[in-house]
Amino acid sequence: MADKNYFPKDFLFGAATSAYQFEGAAREEGKGPSVQDVKKIKRGQLDFSVAADHYHHLDEDLNLLAELGVKSYRFSISWSRIMPAGTGAVNCDICTFSGVGNRRRTADSGIATSY
Repeated sequence: MADKNYFPKDFLFGAATSAYQFEGAAREEGKGPSVQDVKKIKRGQLDFSVAADHYHHLDEDLNLLAELGVKSYRFSISWSRIMPAGTGAVNCDICTFSGVGNRRRTADSGIATSY
């Protein structure tokens, strides 16, 4: 890691992830199908239905980020998890992953999040 002495004291080292590459849990908690979920996968090719499985390993991942000295973390949530039908009602079940519970965990870990 870079020597932190080169950066101002208030500099925040951060990280970011994308839902497609990191989220996982492709068929859980009311998530609707996305383009990635319905595309034809060629034999021998991997899909991203599990990805890095951040959905199930959020606490572990936040601890790893904290160990690395990360103070700011931006992650995305699949739109098909927020609006499973593509339009209309919002999936309120997503609150367990991205809502109050997650904000509490990130606050406890000392990592500021934005999403």
